[in-house]
Amino acid sequence: MPQRFLAGIHVLYASNRIIPPGQYSYHIDVNCRMLLQESMFLFAYRVHTHSLGTSVSGYKYNMDNSSWSLLAKGNPHWPQAFYPMSTTVRVQPGDVLAARCTYNTMGKKTPTTIGRDASMEMCNLYFMYYALASSRRSSGKCENIELSGLAQRMPSDDDRPKDGNYRTVFKEGSTTYQETNVADDHFNIPGAIDHRHHLPSTSQFSYKTSTGWPTPKAILGQVVAVSVDRDGNIVVFHRGSHIWSAWSFNDDDVYVRVEEGPIPEPTVVTFDAANGHPLYQWGDKMFYLPHGLTVDSQGFIWVTDVALHQIHKYPPSGGRHPLLTLGKAFTPGRGDSLFCKPTSVAVTSAGDFFVADGYCNARVAHFDKNGKFLQELGEQSPNVPGPPPPGTFVIPHKVVVAEREGLLCVADRENGRIQCFALTDLTFRFQIAIPEFQHQLYSIAYSAAEAGGILLAVSGPVVVANSSRGFLFNLTSRNLLGTFAPPNGTFTAPHDVACSKDIEEVYVGEINPDKLWRFVRDVHRSMKKILITTSEAERPHVTHHGGNSHLANMSFGTLPVNPGGLDEDSDNFGVSMVIMALLAIPVLSFIVITVIVRLRKRGKLKVAQSSGKNWLGSGMNSQSKFDLGKLLNPHRGFDRVALEESDGGISSDSDVEEFNAATRKA
Repeated sequence: MPQRFLAGIHVLYASNRIIPPGQYSYHIDVNCRMLLQESMFLFAYRVHTHSLGTSVSGYKYNMDNSSWSLLAKGNPHWPQAFYPMSTTVRVQPGDVLAARCTYNTMGKKTPTTIGRDASMEMCNLYFMYYALASSRRSSGKCENIELSGLAQRMPSDDDRPKDGNYRTVFKEGSTTYQETNVADDHFNIPGAIDHRHHLPSTSQFSYKTSTGWPTPKAILGQVVAVSVDRDGNIVVFHRGSHIWSAWSFNDDDVYVRVEEGPIPEPTVVTFDAANGHPLYQWGDKMFYLPHGLTVDSQGFIWVTDVALHQIHKYPPSGGRHPLLTLGKAFTPGRGDSLFCKPTSVAVTSAGDFFVADGYCNARVAHFDKNGKFLQELGEQSPNVPGPPPPGTFVIPHKVVVAEREGLLCVADRENGRIQCFALTDLTFRFQIAIPEFQHQLYSIAYSAAEAGGILLAVSGPVVVANSSRGFLFNLTSRNLLGTFAPPNGTFTAPHDVACSKDIEEVYVGEINPDKLWRFVRDVHRSMKKILITTSEAERPHVTHHGGNSHLANMSFGTLPVNPGGLDEDSDNFGVSMVIMALLAIPVLSFIVITVIVRLRKRGKLKVAQSSGKNWLGSGMNSQSKFDLGKLLNPHRGFDRVALEESDGGISSDSDVEEFNAATRKA
């Protein structure tokens, strides 16, 4: 049966335009007449500018009756996600789509150019749509102004931005981001692609959430970091009453809200892993915008603060005074002793450490145990078509060391990938990038509990068509072992992930809602051992390189389910027998079906069929055939959505998806 629908993204964008300085409200307009063969139906939108943008509005203009219809109105300092429209809108051939971006340049002394570079501005409005497959239209774009007269006739109310604080508009439990509805709503939208059936779910790596954990008396702000200490307790770094908004930094990455003072609440909280009770807390009146926290093998606590542009090392019990400080307070920079919004720290057993430096510098810096600079890795990914080169980053957001495997791995956030390098010389080894990351990969964690090492990852914030999940990979084979998510099927805005040493528990911190998740392994490995013995022929294609000359890429069309053999120990013989019985059922069914088919071909089944009618209540209808295609393809009627963006990916350096007033803050 032919596909009935296809889906895609239509983008309206400005290019090579100039925004003058000293303007409270300056407009950049885009419009084009839709030269369509058939109608298309808009159902979601996303807006994008850099720091000067205050509002982006989208309209449809009907040429027949000269009427305007407001389609979308977004605050570019909210999360970079597709938001569902209040109703599906039909766009017919001849209609005009228009966008207006509004900018505030009161703090600027020079003009600003609209372009693709992070130092420039942008004006982008994306519409997600579906259309009949006969239209053969899987994407579309509109650049600058086609009908100049219409720009003067646009409605006058589009200057006013929505509330700058995301929380006051899309609160937890709202219709747009209601936790209990997110997953179901996403996959009911026409054209949405459900990748969940691609993801393996094995009994060995199955996790369920812990209810009532942590205890309700634990009051947290945005949970930006989580780690596990030597005693198995959970150490959390949160922002208390502070949030990272579009107005936190100026154009030079200097924090401009110093006068408000540090966070008054304790920002570091240690929880009992078993019952979720807070054990102790500290860090009040010390930090401004917490970001990363790592507990090393000796118990020392390392934190980063993006407002301070600093890294601090504290004793295991915390305290008012750090043992080591790198960077100069409130002074962004680069080099041996300066940082710009550092995000994460990873420490080896020998004491040397790596700093992901982060939002401005796109590098990982290596220091010895005394804080002496040794070397650095990385540079900003070029804004050109095609996959980004290895060793380049767009916001290195989390860094971990896997000493047994000799690897340093980095969550390359806006490139949506994990890059791993040799610990010895920092040469590129491989990357992991799968479609389910949705082009954003926020955090990773490592465990040596299993052979080959386990690497956990969490993708970026949920978008309309796709869920946000956690992933488990075998670090050596790069096989995807399993996934995990809250009961509704998706996170909203995950920011960090950690795990216990034996990976029996996994912890995820979110920044909207301000939440700390605990996942417990559903089936203990002592009950059911599954040895991952995938042969080279069964593995996804992975290219290895000892250096940086080529890109080693792991790409999944359909993600593999790792085959597992059963290790039948004497202590779980009963479980093994049950598994063997279950495996025998399809074999016996196949034999029975084969016998019936052969008897039918020989004409010996007619009598059995006629007598069987009385027993079954009805005969076998020749028209009622078992359609395996329908069973295996629940998405018949739609083509895969085209997710192409004209700006070549997000180039802003801010920390998105702080689901608050920030566009790219986290």
